[in-house]
Amino acid sequence: MALSFRILLILVAVLLLFFVIRRIRKASLRIEASIFWVIFSILLVIMAVFPEISMFAASALGVISPANLVFAFIIFLLLVKGFSQSLEISGLEQKLENLTRKLALDEKERETVRSEEKGRN
Repeated sequence: MALSFRILLILVAVLLLFFVIRRIRKASLRIEASIFWVIFSILLVIMAVFPEISMFAASALGVISPANLVFAFIIFLLLVKGFSQSLEISGLEQKLENLTRKLALDEKERETVRSEEKGRN
C-alpha cells in the first residue's frame, strides 16, 4: 500500500473521529449511532498503520491490490450501515403511522363525547 494512501487513510480517519466526537459533545448525534463511526475510523487507522493486514487479506482473498480490498471493505461497511438505517427508518415510520392513527381515534372519541354532552344540554 502506497505511503500517500496510508497517510490519506489516517487523515480521513482522524478527521472522521474528530467530527463524530464534536457532534456527540454538541448532542446532535446519539452515542448509539456514533459507535459505528468511531469503530469505522479506528479500523481505517489500523489498516493504514498496519498495511500488512490488508496485504495479507488481499493475498488470501485473491485481490490484486490491497487498496482495492480497503475500498471494497469500506463500501461493504457503508452498505451494511445504509441497510440498517433503512430498517430503523421503516420501524420509525410504522410507529409514526400507529401514533397518528391512535391520535385520530382519540380526537374522534373526544369529539363524540363533546357532541353527546352538547346534546344533553
